[in-house]
Amino acid sequence: MTFQQEHWFLKDLQYEYLDDGFKLTATTDVPCHLYCRMTTTPPRKHSKATRRRGLNVAYDVRFCFVVYEDNEQDEPGDTLTHTFNKSAWPICETRWFYFLGSIMGMPSVSESPIFKFHFPAPPPEPPPPILRVFYALPNNRTIRSNASTWAVCWAGNLLTIPTNWDDPWYTLFSGAVLTASYWAYRNFLTFDTATLPDTAKIQSAQLIPYVYYARCTASTIRPYWQINPGHQSDPVVTGDWYA
Repeated sequence: MTFQQEHWFLKDLQYEYLDDGFKLTATTDVPCHLYCRMTTTPPRKHSKATRRRGLNVAYDVRFCFVVYEDNEQDEPGDTLTHTFNKSAWPICETRWFYFLGSIMGMPSVSESPIFKFHFPAPPPEPPPPILRVFYALPNNRTIRSNASTWAVCWAGNLLTIPTNWDDPWYTLFSGAVLTASYWAYRNFLTFDTATLPDTAKIQSAQLIPYVYYARCTASTIRPYWQINPGHQSDPVVTGDWYA
């Protein structure tokens, strides 16, 4: 003798945000065909006398939907997984729903709990990026290295801290003079960002030197180049360089 399966229960319910609603995925213990009964009206609650396991219950709580719509699952036939795509869900609208269905075409008395979902408003648009142009402060400082070979000069092994060099400009200078002595001037630039809002976060920065002066030696063997794009005043300390 074969008995018709009449009951099912909801094992799991997953949801996924859509641009304008939710995708609901329900899982049941046995294959069945489900409908999602949904309403925007809060369920009503009332008492009803019932008898449970030989006991009379005078005030058994019952819930009911008074205005609702039934949404059929996307999959055909009886399935273990049941998908419902609820689009066109207005922002900040709350809905209540539960599942009911059938097994092999026969209505089932089984029902799921009632769920309450609220579709939130999307996060606010981030503020547009702020572009600020800052000029180097007049207290930028320079450190200089000088050696007979370029590798030693570039490595900064021999350091000199000028008290003043081409005031009021700071100098980016590199190359070989006719005496075959290599020079490299490195500058420490500081910028005042006090005009930025307190909540601003610097995402990127770009340093642009404006070249207005350049020169080189007449030698084709050891030419040098020099750029004067800013301002230099106070000398640096050795600790700044090694840091």
